[in-house]
Amino acid sequence: MGNGRGQVRAEDLEFGADGTTFTLVIEGEESARVDLPVPGRHMVTNALLAAAVGWKLGIPPAEIAAGLSGASLTGGRLGRYDYRGTTVIDDTYNANPESMAAAIETLADTPVPEGSRRIIVLGRMGELGPHASAAHLRTGALAAERHLKVIAVGAGSEGIAEGAKGAPHFSDLEEAAQWLTREVKPGDVVLFKGSRSATVERVMHAAFPR
Repeated sequence: MGNGRGQVRAEDLEFGADGTTFTLVIEGEESARVDLPVPGRHMVTNALLAAAVGWKLGIPPAEIAAGLSGASLTGGRLGRYDYRGTTVIDDTYNANPESMAAAIETLADTPVPEGSRRIIVLGRMGELGPHASAAHLRTGALAAERHLKVIAVGAGSEGIAEGAKGAPHFSDLEEAAQWLTREVKPGDVVLFKGSRSATVERVMHAAFPR
């Protein structure tokens, strides 16, 4: 992706608030422009995998590009909506260390107006066993490194706040929603993510009802 190598690759990537535009290049074929309507570098990788399968099945690049441009996601997977000038990103379907990292990169790539913030609201990751503590610390640290405003919510997410150098942590989900209602401004982009058991969507719906 973007490195000029590979039989099937994406070039000239442009990351936007609602998705990614790129040129689909397939070796020996005419290139085609894709307007992928879902955000995230990892989604471009998924699109290239789908394109490679389509190419092997004999589908022309223009048709592959058209199909990718009409892609959609199931609920809780990077869906977006506007709430009084704030962009809300719902990625609450589930979470593990890899998908947390992908969500962080997606938010970091999302353009915001000058003076606005990228805020990420994170709940715990379940079923990590002895790796849980280190994974939560790494997640918080990565979000802080990418200059995101980190909010950790619910039991088990304390390590995220610690990894993010003392980011706010709210044990009570209602209290977290109230904080967001007070502090988030028009122009900010807020992404929510956590394992199903963390019920981070409760905070999202309370603070930014659809």
